[in-house]
Amino acid sequence: MNKKRILFYISAVIMAGAFAGCEDNAYSDGDATNMSLLIASMAQSPASMASEAQNIQSAIMGIGNVARVQGTVEEPLAPGSYLFNPYKGTWHGPDLEGWWTNHYVNVLGYSMTLKIRRDVPANAFEYQLTITYKDIVTDFSYQDHLYIARDDNGLLNGYYYMNEKNSEASIPVQELDWKFDFANWNPATGAGTFNWEWDVDVFSGTVVDYHQSLDIVATAVGPTTLHTDVTVYAASGITVMDTFVFELPIVSVNIPSHLFNN
Repeated sequence: MNKKRILFYISAVIMAGAFAGCEDNAYSDGDATNMSLLIASMAQSPASMASEAQNIQSAIMGIGNVARVQGTVEEPLAPGSYLFNPYKGTWHGPDLEGWWTNHYVNVLGYSMTLKIRRDVPANAFEYQLTITYKDIVTDFSYQDHLYIARDDNGLLNGYYYMNEKNSEASIPVQELDWKFDFANWNPATGAGTFNWEWDVDVFSGTVVDYHQSLDIVATAVGPTTLHTDVTVYAASGITVMDTFVFELPIVSVNIPSHLFNN
Protein backbone atom coordinates (compact mmCIF):
# COMPACT_ATOMS: atom_id res chain seq x y z
CA MET A 1 0.00 0.00 0.00
CA ASN A 2 1.61 3.30 -1.09
CA LYS A 3 1.78 6.40 1.06
CA LYS A 4 -1.01 8.22 -0.80
CA ARG A 5 -3.43 5.33 -0.24
CA ILE A 6 -2.46 5.09 3.43
CA LEU A 7 -3.10 8.84 3.82
CA PHE A 8 -6.46 8.45 2.09
CA TYR A 9 -7.63 5.73 4.47
CA ILE A 10 -6.41 7.67 7.49
CA SER A 11 -8.34 10.73 6.27
CA ALA A 12 -11.47 8.62 5.89
CA VAL A 13 -11.14 7.33 9.45
CA ILE A 14 -10.67 10.87 10.80
CA MET A 15 -13.68 12.16 8.85
CA ALA A 16 -15.90 9.28 9.99
CA GLY A 17 -14.88 9.86 13.61
CA ALA A 18 -15.57 13.58 13.35
CA PHE A 19 -19.00 13.06 11.84
CA ALA A 20 -20.00 10.41 14.35
CA GLY A 21 -18.59 12.31 17.33
CA CYS A 22 -16.50 9.34 18.46
CA GLU A 23 -14.32 11.09 20.98
CA ASP A 24 -12.78 7.86 22.25
CA ASN A 25 -11.86 6.71 18.71
CA ALA A 26 -13.83 3.47 19.22
CA TYR A 27 -15.68 2.45 16.02
CA SER A 28 -18.71 0.21 15.87
CA ASP A 29 -19.63 -2.16 13.01
CA GLY A 30 -21.99 0.53 11.76
CA ASP A 31 -19.19 3.08 11.69
CA ALA A 32 -17.02 0.68 9.72
CA THR A 33 -19.78 0.21 7.16
CA ASN A 34 -20.21 3.95 6.84
CA MET A 35 -16.48 4.35 6.32
CA SER A 36 -16.61 1.76 3.54
CA LEU A 37 -19.42 3.67 1.87
CA LEU A 38 -17.48 6.89 2.15
CA ILE A 39 -14.32 5.42 0.67
CA ALA A 40 -16.15 3.75 -2.22
CA SER A 41 -18.02 6.93 -3.06
CA MET A 42 -14.75 8.78 -3.61
CA ALA A 43 -13.71 6.50 -6.46
CA GLN A 44 -15.47 8.35 -9.32
CA SER A 45 -16.41 11.93 -10.17
CA PRO A 46 -19.95 12.63 -8.86
CA ALA A 47 -20.72 14.72 -11.95
CA SER A 48 -19.68 11.85 -14.22
CA MET A 49 -21.77 9.35 -12.27
CA ALA A 50 -24.80 11.67 -12.41
CA SER A 51 -24.47 11.97 -16.17
CA GLU A 52 -24.20 8.17 -16.56
CA ALA A 53 -27.32 7.70 -14.38
CA GLN A 54 -29.27 9.97 -16.73
CA ASN A 55 -28.17 7.79 -19.67
CA ILE A 56 -29.40 4.68 -17.84
CA GLN A 57 -32.76 6.34 -17.21
CA SER A 58 -33.09 7.04 -20.93
CA ALA A 59 -32.30 3.40 -21.74
CA ILE A 60 -34.93 2.14 -19.28
CA MET A 61 -37.59 4.44 -20.70
CA GLY A 62 -36.64 3.27 -24.20
CA ILE A 63 -37.58 -0.31 -23.33
CA GLY A 64 -41.13 0.73 -22.44
CA ASN A 65 -41.47 3.07 -25.40
CA VAL A 66 -40.54 0.36 -27.91
CA ALA A 67 -43.17 -1.98 -26.43
CA ARG A 68 -45.76 0.81 -26.44
CA VAL A 69 -45.14 1.66 -30.09
CA GLN A 70 -45.17 -2.00 -31.18
CA GLY A 71 -48.58 -2.48 -29.59
CA THR A 72 -49.97 0.93 -30.62
CA VAL A 73 -50.57 1.65 -26.93
CA GLU A 74 -51.78 5.15 -26.17
CA GLU A 75 -48.87 7.44 -25.38
CA PRO A 76 -48.75 8.51 -21.73
CA LEU A 77 -48.42 12.15 -20.79
CA ALA A 78 -44.70 12.75 -20.42
CA PRO A 79 -43.29 14.68 -17.48
CA GLY A 80 -42.29 18.19 -18.51
CA SER A 81 -38.86 18.62 -20.01
CA TYR A 82 -36.22 20.26 -17.87
CA LEU A 83 -32.72 21.55 -18.41
CA PHE A 84 -30.20 20.18 -15.95
CA ASN A 85 -26.44 20.24 -16.10
CA PRO A 86 -24.88 17.82 -13.59
CA TYR A 87 -21.76 20.00 -13.55
CA LYS A 88 -23.64 23.07 -12.30
CA GLY A 89 -23.18 23.92 -8.65
CA THR A 90 -20.84 22.40 -6.10
CA TRP A 91 -20.80 18.79 -4.95
CA HIS A 92 -20.64 18.11 -1.21
CA GLY A 93 -19.98 14.77 0.45
CA PRO A 94 -19.99 11.99 0.89
CA ASP A 95 -21.92 11.84 4.15
CA LEU A 96 -21.86 8.76 6.36
CA GLU A 97 -24.50 7.08 4.18
CA GLY A 98 -22.42 7.65 1.08
CA TRP A 99 -24.53 10.46 -0.45
CA TRP A 100 -22.99 13.17 -2.59
CA THR A 101 -25.24 16.24 -2.86
CA ASN A 102 -25.37 19.05 -5.40
CA HIS A 103 -27.77 21.83 -4.41
CA TYR A 104 -28.40 24.77 -6.71
CA VAL A 105 -30.73 27.67 -5.95
CA ASN A 106 -31.70 30.40 -8.41
CA VAL A 107 -33.01 33.70 -7.04
CA LEU A 108 -35.89 33.57 -9.55
CA GLY A 109 -37.59 30.79 -7.62
CA TYR A 110 -35.80 27.76 -9.09
CA SER A 111 -34.21 25.15 -6.83
CA MET A 112 -32.49 21.87 -7.71
CA THR A 113 -31.07 19.15 -5.46
CA LEU A 114 -29.27 16.16 -6.94
CA LYS A 115 -28.07 13.27 -4.77
CA ILE A 116 -26.11 10.18 -5.79
CA ARG A 117 -24.44 7.35 -3.93
CA ARG A 118 -22.97 3.89 -4.25
CA ASP A 119 -24.49 1.53 -1.68
CA VAL A 120 -21.61 -0.87 -1.08
CA PRO A 121 -23.38 -3.56 1.03
CA ALA A 122 -26.23 -3.81 -1.52
CA ASN A 123 -23.92 -3.45 -4.55
CA ALA A 124 -26.28 -0.74 -5.79
CA PHE A 125 -26.32 2.80 -7.13
CA GLU A 126 -28.91 5.50 -6.35
CA TYR A 127 -29.75 8.79 -8.02
CA GLN A 128 -32.32 11.31 -6.73
CA LEU A 129 -33.21 14.58 -8.44
CA THR A 130 -35.64 17.17 -7.08
CA ILE A 131 -36.54 20.37 -8.92
CA THR A 132 -38.93 23.02 -7.64
CA TYR A 133 -40.09 26.32 -9.04
CA LYS A 134 -42.27 28.89 -7.34
CA ASP A 135 -43.41 32.37 -8.30
CA ILE A 136 -46.38 34.52 -7.32
CA VAL A 137 -48.88 32.24 -9.08
CA THR A 138 -47.24 28.98 -10.13
CA ASP A 139 -45.89 26.12 -8.01
CA PHE A 140 -44.06 23.28 -9.77
CA SER A 141 -42.13 20.24 -8.54
CA TYR A 142 -40.37 17.41 -10.31
CA GLN A 143 -38.75 14.36 -8.68
CA ASP A 144 -37.11 11.23 -10.00
CA HIS A 145 -35.37 8.35 -8.27
CA LEU A 146 -33.24 5.65 -9.86
CA TYR A 147 -32.22 2.60 -7.81
CA ILE A 148 -30.24 -0.09 -9.60
CA ALA A 149 -28.60 -3.11 -7.97
CA ARG A 150 -26.39 -5.75 -9.59
CA ASP A 151 -26.59 -9.37 -8.45
CA ASP A 152 -23.88 -12.03 -8.45
CA ASN A 153 -24.76 -12.99 -12.04
CA GLY A 154 -24.38 -9.44 -13.33
CA LEU A 155 -28.17 -8.98 -13.74
CA LEU A 156 -29.80 -5.71 -12.69
CA ASN A 157 -32.81 -5.16 -10.44
CA GLY A 158 -34.42 -1.92 -9.32
CA TYR A 159 -36.77 0.88 -10.24
CA TYR A 160 -37.03 4.31 -11.81
CA TYR A 161 -39.81 6.57 -10.52
CA MET A 162 -40.80 10.08 -11.64
CA ASN A 163 -43.36 12.47 -10.21
CA GLU A 164 -44.43 15.90 -11.42
CA LYS A 165 -46.91 18.31 -9.84
CA ASN A 166 -48.06 21.80 -10.66
CA SER A 167 -50.59 24.21 -9.22
CA GLU A 168 -51.86 27.72 -9.85
CA ALA A 169 -52.53 30.06 -6.94
CA SER A 170 -52.14 27.09 -4.56
CA ILE A 171 -54.85 25.11 -6.40
CA PRO A 172 -53.64 21.73 -7.77
CA VAL A 173 -53.76 21.49 -11.55
CA GLN A 174 -52.11 18.21 -12.50
CA GLU A 175 -50.00 15.37 -11.12
CA LEU A 176 -48.15 12.73 -13.16
CA ASP A 177 -46.46 9.54 -11.93
CA TRP A 178 -44.25 7.24 -14.00
CA LYS A 179 -43.14 4.00 -12.35
CA PHE A 180 -40.72 1.64 -14.03
CA ASP A 181 -39.70 -1.55 -12.20
CA PHE A 182 -37.21 -4.03 -13.63
CA ALA A 183 -35.90 -7.44 -12.56
CA ASN A 184 -33.20 -9.75 -13.90
CA TRP A 185 -32.34 -7.21 -16.59
CA ASN A 186 -29.37 -8.29 -18.69
CA PRO A 187 -28.01 -5.06 -20.23
CA ALA A 188 -25.98 -7.05 -22.77
CA THR A 189 -29.12 -8.49 -24.40
CA GLY A 190 -32.07 -6.43 -23.09
CA ALA A 191 -33.66 -9.54 -21.58
CA GLY A 192 -35.56 -9.17 -18.33
CA THR A 193 -38.93 -8.48 -16.72
CA PHE A 194 -40.28 -4.94 -16.69
CA ASN A 195 -43.39 -3.11 -15.53
CA TRP A 196 -44.15 0.41 -16.70
CA GLU A 197 -47.07 2.28 -15.16
CA TRP A 198 -48.18 5.86 -15.68
CA ASP A 199 -50.84 7.67 -13.66
CA VAL A 200 -52.31 11.07 -14.42
CA ASP A 201 -54.58 13.11 -12.17
CA VAL A 202 -55.93 16.39 -13.54
CA PHE A 203 -57.71 18.64 -11.05
CA SER A 204 -58.43 21.71 -13.17
CA GLY A 205 -62.10 21.77 -14.12
CA THR A 206 -63.26 18.16 -14.57
CA VAL A 207 -61.21 15.59 -12.62
CA VAL A 208 -59.46 13.10 -14.89
CA ASP A 209 -58.09 9.90 -13.37
CA TYR A 210 -56.03 7.99 -15.96
CA HIS A 211 -54.03 4.85 -15.19
CA GLN A 212 -52.37 2.38 -17.52
CA SER A 213 -49.47 -0.07 -17.39
CA LEU A 214 -47.42 -2.51 -19.44
CA ASP A 215 -45.97 -5.81 -18.23
CA ILE A 216 -43.00 -6.67 -20.45
CA VAL A 217 -41.13 -9.99 -20.48
CA ALA A 218 -38.15 -9.96 -22.83
CA THR A 219 -36.22 -13.16 -23.64
CA ALA A 220 -33.06 -13.49 -25.71
CA VAL A 221 -33.59 -16.01 -28.53
CA GLY A 222 -30.23 -16.93 -29.98
CA PRO A 223 -27.41 -14.38 -30.29
CA THR A 224 -29.31 -11.71 -32.26
CA THR A 225 -33.03 -11.74 -31.38
CA LEU A 226 -35.04 -10.46 -28.40
CA HIS A 227 -38.52 -11.99 -28.08
CA THR A 228 -40.93 -9.83 -26.08
CA ASP A 229 -44.33 -10.62 -24.54
CA VAL A 230 -46.44 -7.61 -23.49
CA THR A 231 -49.64 -7.35 -21.45
CA VAL A 232 -51.45 -4.01 -21.36
CA TYR A 233 -53.47 -3.16 -18.26
CA ALA A 234 -55.88 -0.39 -17.34
CA ALA A 235 -57.41 0.46 -13.96
CA SER A 236 -54.12 0.23 -12.07
CA GLY A 237 -53.12 -3.22 -13.33
CA ILE A 238 -56.46 -5.01 -12.84
CA THR A 239 -58.16 -4.99 -16.24
CA VAL A 240 -56.32 -6.57 -19.22
CA MET A 241 -56.74 -4.41 -22.30
CA ASP A 242 -54.51 -6.30 -24.73
CA THR A 243 -51.68 -8.82 -25.15
CA PHE A 244 -49.17 -9.02 -27.99
CA VAL A 245 -45.70 -10.27 -28.87
CA PHE A 246 -42.92 -8.91 -31.06
CA GLU A 247 -39.26 -9.50 -31.81
CA LEU A 248 -36.38 -7.05 -32.04
CA PRO A 249 -32.65 -7.21 -32.70
CA ILE A 250 -30.67 -7.36 -29.48
CA VAL A 251 -29.42 -3.92 -28.45
CA SER A 252 -26.91 -3.69 -25.61
CA VAL A 253 -27.01 -0.95 -22.96
CA ASN A 254 -23.76 0.20 -21.41
CA ILE A 255 -23.93 0.10 -17.60
CA PRO A 256 -20.63 1.43 -16.20
CA SER A 257 -19.10 -1.03 -13.76
CA HIS A 258 -17.74 1.71 -11.50
CA LEU A 259 -21.32 2.53 -10.41
CA PHE A 260 -21.19 -0.67 -8.37
CA ASN A 261 -18.96 -2.19 -5.75
CA ASN A 262 -18.04 -5.32 -7.72
